[in-house]
Amino acid sequence: MASWLIATWQEAVERSKNNYLSELVNTFRIERTILNSQEPPGPPDNLLVLVAHLADRENISICDFGGATGYVGQAVLSYVPNANYTVVENETLVALATRRLNTHVKFVTSIPAACDIFYCGGTLQFLEHPLEIWKQALSSTRLACILVRNSFSERAIICLMRANLFDNGHGAIPAGYRNQKVFYPHQTVPESAINRVGQCARIFPGAAFSAERRRVALRQ
Repeated sequence: MASWLIATWQEAVERSKNNYLSELVNTFRIERTILNSQEPPGPPDNLLVLVAHLADRENISICDFGGATGYVGQAVLSYVPNANYTVVENETLVALATRRLNTHVKFVTSIPAACDIFYCGGTLQFLEHPLEIWKQALSSTRLACILVRNSFSERAIICLMRANLFDNGHGAIPAGYRNQKVFYPHQTVPESAINRVGQCARIFPGAAFSAERRRVALRQ
């Protein structure tokens, strides 16, 4: 992956091509998931599974913000089979997933009013207003919030990130696609602001693993 510095978020959006909201990227994600649906789920996020088990709550509800086609959810459900797992995604992907995927994962376009665990993996940095989403997450969760694969920095950096279409998803590639370039608007998120918003919501950081830029917030 490569990136170019951009002056404003709006400019980054205007210059992005085949981004996460595009028909191409979302259709490819769905078709790749369907093609590999008979394969066993990949490894789950161990931190999410650990927190879910520690919660020791039957039918625990998990909200996965930016969870794509639910591959993390499928893996988690193999370890926590009674969980209610909901992915929050863009309208295009939700419509495709609801219509075409055979899964126990639920797909919605907005954060549920309440959940036990809020999970977000590598998504905040692709949003125009990440702190607003963080506030919504804190107001909805009952037990814990988990942020992983973050681009934390106190320096504000906006860029256009270049990747390949085939970087989306896992497993065999569906026929009819070429591995073309895709571009995503991307920005850093100040970790101090994440902590400040959490403190205002009476959330304290339970653990931070700086090597992987992970943050767990537990409700007091």
